[in-house]
Amino acid sequence: MDYTKLDHYRQVIETILSEYASLPYSYAKIQSEVVFDRKRVGAASLKETRYLWMDLGWNGDRRIHGCLVQY
Repeated sequence: MDYTKLDHYRQVIETILSEYASLPYSYAKIQSEVVFDRKRVGAASLKETRYLWMDLGWNGDRRIHGCLVQY
């Protein structure tokens, strides 16, 4: 597959995850965090990208933390 096409798909995924994670919660003080890990393993290997979307915060006196997307 063409690297430019893969890079385009990666950018689309990152944009979608970032937009959804920026939506605020209406019922608690919860923040979303999105992590993108891009790395290249050797000069001739394919790029590998990992995605993580986590929610962290408090709902009253209850701690909220969870992974919504991991790939």
